[in-house]
Amino acid sequence: MKALPVENVHPDATASLQAAGVTVSTRSGALDEPEVSEALVGVQLLGIGSATPVNASVLASATELITIGAFCIGTNQIDLAAAAKLSIGVFNAPFSNTGSVATGSTSLSVNLPRTQLEAGADPRRLAHLHANTPEVLAKVNIVLPAHDVNLEPQALSTRDHLGYLLTDAGTDYTPDVVQTLQRMPETVRQRVLS
Repeated sequence: MKALPVENVHPDATASLQAAGVTVSTRSGALDEPEVSEALVGVQLLGIGSATPVNASVLASATELITIGAFCIGTNQIDLAAAAKLSIGVFNAPFSNTGSVATGSTSLSVNLPRTQLEAGADPRRLAHLHANTPEVLAKVNIVLPAHDVNLEPQALSTRDHLGYLLTDAGTDYTPDVVQTLQRMPETVRQRVLS
């Protein structure tokens, strides 16, 4: 995984990301639209301040981008509607512990439903973003046990047309489980987080 923090992010942030096995490429100043589009090739995590614009054009070209952290007050520089349509999570945490994102809390999220699941002792966590339709939770909860996945804590929330499910399991998620969930028509995006 590759992260791109820009606008003079504190060195501790870079060190924390690298300690978690993330490849980090930093930029000291703000980027304009062409620069940020070029810099996002191969990047999954973007951290910005208030001066770097992330509009629909930038988001459309960032094919591997998973999330944007705005380390400033507000998210006016980010096209939130375009990010939501592309299933790119956006969070804003000017004074908060952004480590909460890694533990399954999206309570500061701008375009994802508010969902929080306490970290377990040995979690095998799956994040499933889906269309907010009737019975989608039931469908997921049929797929997992059918593949011998022992369900542990789950947290689900919805906002408008999106739903977000965090599931911990007592066993690893096998490739066939992941593929089956990806083929569900309601699935927007999913990730095995741990």
